[in-house]
Amino acid sequence: MSYYIRYISIDETPTSLPDLVTMLNVESPGYSLDDSTLSFNGRELAFIVVNHPEEELFEQEISELIEFAEEFQAEDPDQAIGQERVLDGLRAATEIIAFQILSAGEEKTFEYLEPVWVCLDLNRKGMLQADGQGYFIAGELVLAE
Repeated sequence: MSYYIRYISIDETPTSLPDLVTMLNVESPGYSLDDSTLSFNGRELAFIVVNHPEEELFEQEISELIEFAEEFQAEDPDQAIGQERVLDGLRAATEIIAFQILSAGEEKTFEYLEPVWVCLDLNRKGMLQADGQGYFIAGELVLAE
């Protein structure tokens, strides 16, 4: 079974995979890209693909993510605010950077991926969606799955 983490961007600036690796290596040298596989110091971390609104996969994923977020039953005002923030972000999405995590059972994989999320938060506007966890904005969980 595959484990995915998605960065839902609402930024005007498109993200290319080479640009992402360049941004990463400014703060955390050692990242590389071979085709669509992100590695850190030779260790493969994730397959990455960037999807845009004109692509069928983007539309399918956004529809599913919106459906989930709409079905969420907020139990308090903070959850309701988080739900609205997520729905607003999904509806404004300009791209999805999808990471299929390799070796998801290994803690080191996530340790090496942490700078990726920080880099995206610093260089793009958007939110992170992690399967089974929820949505994060600027590292803060705003809607749990």
